[in-house]
Amino acid sequence: MPACIAHAPALLPSFLDSLSVFSTRTKNSTFQGQGQVEFFRSLVDREGFEIETLGALKGGKRIWALARTNIEDDVLGNDRLKAYLLLITSCDGSLATTAKFVSTRVVCWNTQAIALHSESGQEVKVRHNTVFDPNAVKESMGLVGSQAFDQFLERMRHLTKVKMSESDAKSVLLEVLPKPSGETPLQETRGFVKIMGLFGGAGKGARMPGVQGTAWGLLNAVTEYADHHVRARSQENRLDSAWFGASADLKAKAEAYLCDVF
Repeated sequence: MPACIAHAPALLPSFLDSLSVFSTRTKNSTFQGQGQVEFFRSLVDREGFEIETLGALKGGKRIWALARTNIEDDVLGNDRLKAYLLLITSCDGSLATTAKFVSTRVVCWNTQAIALHSESGQEVKVRHNTVFDPNAVKESMGLVGSQAFDQFLERMRHLTKVKMSESDAKSVLLEVLPKPSGETPLQETRGFVKIMGLFGGAGKGARMPGVQGTAWGLLNAVTEYADHHVRARSQENRLDSAWFGASADLKAKAEAYLCDVF
């Protein structure tokens, strides 16, 4: 099964119905065929969202949907960010049903999780052995997409005002990148060199005003590397890592460090 499926509106009915069929483990609650479907449908019917992309990971064991919220704005000039709601569930109970907001930068399609600024952090999870309550999930998230996005946008706009030299950028990467296991210095690793190249002008949109030579530019260099250039066995593995694995952790760590320190 492919990692990404286009033309989601046409596939949505069969996708929703499939949630009832795929997940039948007796130890799990029956939310996959009831509450989960209702939650997806309510996003379309009541919240004004639109399921734009559907896909599957790990051979169909994990099913995800990306819903367009129609919340968007420019960080600076025509550097536009769009807010999406990412939902994923596993058909075998290996992953809690997860819902989280993500921001997509139009010029390069880098993604960054949007913090909800609540006890739930960046995402809401419901374990498979509990009853899925769509209304409770909405309340936990607040479904405050606009408010969360505005707060995220404010932080990103601050980063456009923080000047960052090459030396500054290297110092940040030494703090946020994982230390190599071998004897190779971190500064000589593929990731470090690639990110510095993206920051120096090779990244998509890297030379835009407010991006070049700023903390916003460095964050985008990190996210572009994590989303599009990190080594992976397949595009599917890269996507899984960018949303839920090591690459997602790297992006979150870089954002937190830049926003907290500068």
